[in-house]
Amino acid sequence: MPGWENLCELLHNEDMDAQDIIIALGVKPSRLRRMLQSKRLESRLAVIEAVANKKAGHAVVASIAPTVQKLTELTESQRPETARRACLDVLETAMRIFRSERIQK
Repeated sequence: MPGWENLCELLHNEDMDAQDIIIALGVKPSRLRRMLQSKRLESRLAVIEAVANKKAGHAVVASIAPTVQKLTELTESQRPETARRACLDVLETAMRIFRSERIQK
């Protein structure tokens, strides 16, 4: 009989809807509802979500340096409107960083 582990694997398949999962597990909808209430499934999904959030956060942080470099280059653009907007973005970002550092202290 399929358990929460099987359901956890199937929930990660973005191509499957609820009916596909029911068919793949070979269970009735009422059994699937009970499986979805499993504390173990809830715990496993929370860990998976935490890992995904951490990975996404690292991806954002990794992209900051090249983005700042490009934005800095745009402040020297030959097109005045582009340079103006880039300067505003640099100032707004600096202000956000300044405020967040003051809050953390």
